[in-house]
Amino acid sequence: MPRWYAREEALRLALDFFQGDELRASVFLHRYAVTTPRTKVRGFSGFPPKAPSGPRKTLTPYRQASAMLLALPRVFVWSFTHRTTRWNPLLQVSRSTGNFVPKNIVPNPCPPVVDVGESMYPRFKNRGIIAPPHPLFSLKDPEGRLLEATPEEMWQRLVQGVTRVEKGATQEFSWLFSDFRFVPGGRILFGLGNWRRSTLFNCYYIPIREDSVKGITRFLDEAARTFAYGGGVGSNADALRPKGAKVPATLEEFVALSKKLSQAEGGPVYWFQPDASTFAYFFFNLGGSYLKNGKLVLNSKEAVEALTLLQNGVKEGWAKAITSGYINQNLGSGPYAFSVDTSAGYTYYRQGAKFDLGVATLPGRTKGQPGFGLVQGTNLVVFRQASKEEQAVAKDFLQFVLSPRAQAVFATATGYVPVTEGALKDAVYQTYATENPHFATIVRQSRYAKFEPALAEWEQIRFDILGQAIKEAILNKADPKSVLDKAQKLAEDLLSGKIR
Repeated sequence: MPRWYAREEALRLALDFFQGDELRASVFLHRYAVTTPRTKVRGFSGFPPKAPSGPRKTLTPYRQASAMLLALPRVFVWSFTHRTTRWNPLLQVSRSTGNFVPKNIVPNPCPPVVDVGESMYPRFKNRGIIAPPHPLFSLKDPEGRLLEATPEEMWQRLVQGVTRVEKGATQEFSWLFSDFRFVPGGRILFGLGNWRRSTLFNCYYIPIREDSVKGITRFLDEAARTFAYGGGVGSNADALRPKGAKVPATLEEFVALSKKLSQAEGGPVYWFQPDASTFAYFFFNLGGSYLKNGKLVLNSKEAVEALTLLQNGVKEGWAKAITSGYINQNLGSGPYAFSVDTSAGYTYYRQGAKFDLGVATLPGRTKGQPGFGLVQGTNLVVFRQASKEEQAVAKDFLQFVLSPRAQAVFATATGYVPVTEGALKDAVYQTYATENPHFATIVRQSRYAKFEPALAEWEQIRFDILGQAIKEAILNKADPKSVLDKAQKLAEDLLSGKIR
């Protein structure tokens, strides 16, 4: 049979499907007449002169083929792979000839792997099929000898394989497979009805779960098993570190690696929120301090250097300011390698990341000592005006809160660091730390802590004055020294009572 279906043959196909009922076949084809930009063809040959009732639809050849096949019952409500997300028509229209041609259906999103025609079934001058099916898909015995000599024998095996699931559909699938009306993908041709255990899927995704020998060998083992059943494997190498990359130990290494990875990935890999918390990390590790001789200083040399470093990171393309939501909510929107965030937030990173994720102590000024990290928390106080009974209750509560078991339970439930050494020896913490090694890293980082000034006005200064200065420099590209000088003046006016 010729490879390409001519337009006139659509009527023969329709007659075949409707079991010789000329009226039903002609009405169906007439309802989906073809109109193309070059020529207008009023339906197909063999139409009855009287059109059926209802609006007449004008469709492109491809949409006509789709419409024809969507009307075929039962045959197209069964997925060969159970993975297809939409039904594809079994015929498509050649762009060069306008004629119908059988279309391969394979699991989305994989491309077709089998072509209908000479590549699979050799043809000769009489255009008849006289060669056996391609040996790549034919049934073989354990010694490798072909057991199928004709396409009809392969079609029979395919029908037997399908009807093990689709009971009572032998006639429909025999019609579908015969005469090359429908040619499945290669995995289906090989595996359906085969005595060998084989997959009918063309493609699989197997993740590399962690950047380690164990993670890589696990992937190779799973891939080898999939190959043994005839499946193809794809993966994502994002979990693997680029050659020469390692967790930076110093601030200098951190900046250099961020530049290197950003250049390789085509986008900034260090993500940060332009606020006082991010600024504090760079400020403290460049030797800065907010208090000098008891006076608040926001525009020190170290402060200007820290803000300039962040601003240059954005300009040079290795740092990315996150201004919408938290950093973990933006994972997946671009290449990501580093961020500095709270211990309590790490749980949300792990939930949001679709890749391997780890935690390390902050890079410091020199090797061998982690960088200083900002420590924050909620204060518990007892007012002097409280009665003795209230003070006694508060004392009991504080003793409970500071007890090793309460600290261990609260820390493991929230990600906050315990404030007492006794909690680290508690069984609850010990069990959690064994199951979650990252938490031991967080506790180690807490030993290198820096604190913000204990000023009543600090929260207002932090957010409304210093925070706004940081945003001006990062987002609006303002001069770091100028915005910090302005912040210093506003902070002094606030502390002196000139402004509120």
